[in-house]
Amino acid sequence: MPIGSPPSPAEADPANPKLCTEGDPADNGLDMGTGFDCFDPKANTVTTGLTPEEAHNRHLLLDVMSRHGFQNYPKEIWHYTFQPEPFPDTYFDFAILPHPGSGSGEPHTP
Repeated sequence: MPIGSPPSPAEADPANPKLCTEGDPADNGLDMGTGFDCFDPKANTVTTGLTPEEAHNRHLLLDVMSRHGFQNYPKEIWHYTFQPEPFPDTYFDFAILPHPGSGSGEPHTP
């Protein structure tokens, strides 16, 4: 899966966008047609070449997130920002703990 760095720290601020994508199949994740942080045109919210299941999952995610006040970034189906941003000038730094049963006992720190 292609991994890339966001263009600016503001776009990666955990207080700002919320990144959503497919998860581990053992974790009951949904297939969105691309991996996390894929910057191929297939990662665009509106794209072609998806299976019916992938398209359905994307519409489901977009609908749920939109109904709860999140705005999608059109070039990344997994990228959402809460509107209005509650802390637009604040950066948060915290450990991300593994999901129980994932096999990893070490937290990921940014």
